[in-house]
Amino acid sequence: MMHRALSSRRFLSALLPAATAALAAAIFVAELMTSEKLTAALFYALVVLLAARFCNARTVLSVGVGCVGLTVLANVLPTFGGAEISGLKTTIGATVIGLTTFLAFDRKRAEHALRESEEQWREVFEHNPVMYFMVSPIGTVLSVNGFGAAQLGFAAAELVGQSVLNVFFEEDRELVKAQLAICVEELGRSHNWEIRKIRKDGRVIWVSENAKAVRRAGNDAIVLIACEDITERRRDEQRRAAQHAATRTGASLQCDCLWHAPGIEIAEFDAASQERSFTAGEGRVGQVWRSAKPIWMVDATTEPQFLRASAAAKAGLHGAVIFPILLDTEALGVIELFSRAPREPDPKQLATLSAIGSQIGQYIKRQRAEVAVRASEERWRRLFETSAAGMALTRLDGVFTAANPALQRMFGRTEEEIVGRSALELNLEDERAGTAEALAKFRSGLLTERQTEKKYLRKDGTPVWLNITTTLVPATETAACFLQAIYMDVTERVQFEAALRASEERWRCMFEIAPVGIVTFDFERRKYLTANESFQRMTGYTEAELRNLTPLELTHEDDRAAMQERIDGGTVGVLQRKRYRRKDGEVVWADVTSFVIPATDSTPAFRGAVIVDITDRKRAEEALQQAQADLARLNRVMLLGEMTASIAHEVNQPIAATVTNAHAGLRWLGARSPDLEEVRQALGRIVRDGSRAGEVIGRIRAHVKRMPPRRELLDINEAIREVIALTQTEVQRNGVRLQTPLGDDLPFVPADRVQLQQVIMNLVVNAVEAMSAIGDRSR
Repeated sequence: MMHRALSSRRFLSALLPAATAALAAAIFVAELMTSEKLTAALFYALVVLLAARFCNARTVLSVGVGCVGLTVLANVLPTFGGAEISGLKTTIGATVIGLTTFLAFDRKRAEHALRESEEQWREVFEHNPVMYFMVSPIGTVLSVNGFGAAQLGFAAAELVGQSVLNVFFEEDRELVKAQLAICVEELGRSHNWEIRKIRKDGRVIWVSENAKAVRRAGNDAIVLIACEDITERRRDEQRRAAQHAATRTGASLQCDCLWHAPGIEIAEFDAASQERSFTAGEGRVGQVWRSAKPIWMVDATTEPQFLRASAAAKAGLHGAVIFPILLDTEALGVIELFSRAPREPDPKQLATLSAIGSQIGQYIKRQRAEVAVRASEERWRRLFETSAAGMALTRLDGVFTAANPALQRMFGRTEEEIVGRSALELNLEDERAGTAEALAKFRSGLLTERQTEKKYLRKDGTPVWLNITTTLVPATETAACFLQAIYMDVTERVQFEAALRASEERWRCMFEIAPVGIVTFDFERRKYLTANESFQRMTGYTEAELRNLTPLELTHEDDRAAMQERIDGGTVGVLQRKRYRRKDGEVVWADVTSFVIPATDSTPAFRGAVIVDITDRKRAEEALQQAQADLARLNRVMLLGEMTASIAHEVNQPIAATVTNAHAGLRWLGARSPDLEEVRQALGRIVRDGSRAGEVIGRIRAHVKRMPPRRELLDINEAIREVIALTQTEVQRNGVRLQTPLGDDLPFVPADRVQLQQVIMNLVVNAVEAMSAIGDRSR
């Protein structure tokens, strides 16, 4: 296809000079046969057309403007004579022909240079010892060089227009399609891969391909593929792998025949060799094993120290060489070589075999080291992959080279989104300066380990707190130094600590601004640990002063015994009313509730207390009690005032009886024979009535006496009888019968005698007054 296009361009280029010459001749004939105006117009039109064919737009515009100018100039020269006009026509014709010639020549020279360049690149393309393909984005072959087609056993025409996938293994075609798509997506970027291709004759070749997609003038994309044949290199690699496997297999055998010449029956000798066990120093094999030196036996069947001589004789084996497999200076095993005929010692062969034994030993050593290294790498890889802690490896510039799954989960990113990025990119803005400084110190050797705790943002924006320990791993002979980082997710701990701090701050605020006193003190010293502002105002002491005092020292002197008893008994959780002695000596009444804060892992147990200042309430209560007492006393006095007649009667009656009995006594004493017995009885009655009068007066005084309420155990029947005695006269005066069926053996009750008797007296007086107006029935 390209050859046909090239032939067409060459034909057109050769035709241009002939066409230009023919056109010039036609203009000349036209000039002779037509008028001058038509000839000039044809000239100008020809010049513009030639310019449009060979020149760019700016040149065409210039030529066109020039032609118009010449036409105008010809029209403004009417006064010229015929000769002059003929000369002008000649001049114009020569100018037009010269310009046409120049344009055609310049175009021809440019085409010739382009054709030479194209020929050179075509030669490079066709004869370059590298396969070149030009394919469309869907894989259609647009062009292929001759070398590339020949390498695959095709002609170029057989490949052009076909799918490039046809020359690849079927199982590799999806890979090729994917690579082509990637190339088209990433225009201008080179991509490399190694892959197999199938020749026309069915043979397989390995190629290394470099592909890059570009855009052509028509803005459509094409993919340029350069392929290098690497079949020989791959075969060498396969041969080395096979040799390595064979050597490894040989080194792993213990006692067996690796190879022997055909036609030799050695089954019996082979069996004897496998069944035989050797100890160090036993037989020739044992000697080689112990000495780590080779032995050459001219005829093994005649060697007394060769323990399998009879089996060797039956197998027809005579000459023998036994050499050790050496690991440094230690013999790991031995190798025996036999020949059919006796052979004289050959020092060169013996040295060569010894060297082979050393090489096998080195191979075994290397294999052991490789196995150990692989096992170690596997252990570390499994540790890296399965660790619950995040692990990462970075270069000294902070770029991640590896990130385990745990770290990927912590960051919420895939390995591809972490590896290759700088640690600074994942840091928050305010952390980057510190991280950059630490990396600089690692690079300069000033820092070998660093532990920090910082906040990151996952890919979804959620915060995560990580504790990071970064260690500098020194360089080795095969690896440059790098950084290893261990990440521990401490988000829950940080959130818990933040919540704890917030909670502590809330409780601290409550403690400080609470309107009640709150204190803590230890068990052993029993001194205050903390005291809020309310308690400090309550006692007049600062917190520093309180730390040197005990609760007992602040307690009022009269309450200390009870306080000490509660402390010794460990009483907590019970409301206690007590008095404090302020720093200025004033008394403070308070309700105290104590509690115990149990010990934790970080703090010992301690006691706390909430103190409510009730001094003002206590004073109000005392004032209220005093007012109530005064009111009760006034009530009693008023009640006694209402019962003045009854009281007077109650007082006068024992006094009158006393006077009567005194007169009677006097009379008995004034008789001629005084009756002392009668006098004694009269005096007894006087004493009784005087006591009765005193009791009445005492009850009245107790009833109106100003004194605070006092609870005591009393006989309620006795209290009732005393009230009845005071109200008996009033009851009788109003014609009321008072019945008192009191129970016997009643228990004593705790009560205030005066208040109880006041209540009973009020009930009796109210009842008497209520019934005083009733006269038609019993009262």
